Amino acid sequence: MNIIDNYEILNLIYKTILYIVLPIVVSMLVTSFISGFLQSIITIYDEAISYSLKVIVLSLVLFFIYPNIQEILTELMRVALK
Repeated sequence: MNIIDNYEILNLIYKTILYIVLPIVVSMLVTSFISGFLQSIITIYDEAISYSLKVIVLSLVLFFIYPNIQEILTELMRVALK
């Protein structure tokens, strides 16, 4: 393997991490902010509400980004194994 192959593999690894982690982290931050804001407005502080909202949003995010994750991981393995 030469330096160009290593660069391409590292580039795909960073792209994979970015595409998998970023939507999850951003959606959890937004969900936490919204649930905290709503709980402070209606003065109900229940962790189950916040937790259930996070699980629902995480499930939706993973459902919508799964095809992209599969393509990215396939491309990463193709480049790494050539």
